[in-house]
Amino acid sequence: MSENALGHWLDVLAVHHGARLTPVPGGWRVRGTQDRVVCSVPRSEDEWQHRFDLVEKAAASTLTNGPVTFAATLSPVSSKSSSRIVRLAFGLSFSFGHALRRRFTVYSPLRKGDCKVIAGDDAFFTRNPALGPLDLGQPGVREALERAGAAVAEAQQIYLRDPAVVAELDRIRKSFSDEVRCLERFYIPQDSFDTRILGHRAKNLGGDDAIEAEYLARLDDVLERYRPAILFEPLTIGVIEGWLPA
Repeated sequence: MSENALGHWLDVLAVHHGARLTPVPGGWRVRGTQDRVVCSVPRSEDEWQHRFDLVEKAAASTLTNGPVTFAATLSPVSSKSSSRIVRLAFGLSFSFGHALRRRFTVYSPLRKGDCKVIAGDDAFFTRNPALGPLDLGQPGVREALERAGAAVAEAQQIYLRDPAVVAELDRIRKSFSDEVRCLERFYIPQDSFDTRILGHRAKNLGGDDAIEAEYLARLDDVLERYRPAILFEPLTIGVIEGWLPA
């Protein structure tokens, strides 16, 4: 990625994440939930790690619309060196209204065991793991991923209890009620002389039947529009050796 393209991409990421981007000698400083410097020409392992975390992973997800995969080992390996675990990081958001994106991480042991769901940044990469390519064909990885996928339902319940999400759902319900009342005022007036067709008359219908058919059609449109879903966006899939989350 050229220096100009890298600067433009960082500017886009900063706007998306609500961070502030400042040019510094040899790169850019990104001030947000974490303060990081991204080098245009990384020279050390730490500089490459910062660039990988912020730039390459975001670019890969945008270009492929899929999660970034990796294998990781902690160095030095902890006392739990025999432990291997699948890490699935993902985002949840609304399909309607304010997106309210939230990040979650699920840890699923390769051997049988309960999954752990963490809301927000789990700060795994601050432990400076050694990273490499992931082989999804490793024994137990796909089964652990299936268990992690099932644990997404628990993350959705945590998401729905978020105060901002609760407030947004209340706002959507109120907006829905307001639109339904508007339809009723148009199509179910108190004075029968005020009834009218506002769109195209349904075939073979007239009078009140035509008005009712149009009202029900508009009501279906409103119901379809006010049917928010929780969107799942996978971010990274990794297999970690030598570490278990607390």
